[in-house]
Amino acid sequence: MAFWAQPYLDVDHVGLTEEGGQVVVTLYVGVTASGENQPGIQSAEYRAVSVSLASPLGGRTVVDGASAASAGPPGQGRNLGPSPP
Repeated sequence: MAFWAQPYLDVDHVGLTEEGGQVVVTLYVGVTASGENQPGIQSAEYRAVSVSLASPLGGRTVVDGASAASAGPPGQGRNLGPSPP
C-alpha cells in the first residue's frame, strides 16, 4: 500500500480486513518522536507499507479503509505493526 504523508508522520499500525471480494486496508499514522513540537511544513513524502494477506489477492478489490469508514462502521479487522524499513 503506497500513500503520501508529511515528513513528521509515520505509520503507527495498519488495520486489515479481508472479506468476500474485497480487502480493506486502513493506515493509522501519528507524529514521530522527532516530529513533536516541530512546525508543520507544506511537503509530503511518498511512502509504502507491506501487509500479509491470509490468501492471495486474486480478483479481490483493495479498498481504502479511511474512505470505507464513511460508508458505515468499521469491521473487526486485525492490527498489524508497521513494516520494517
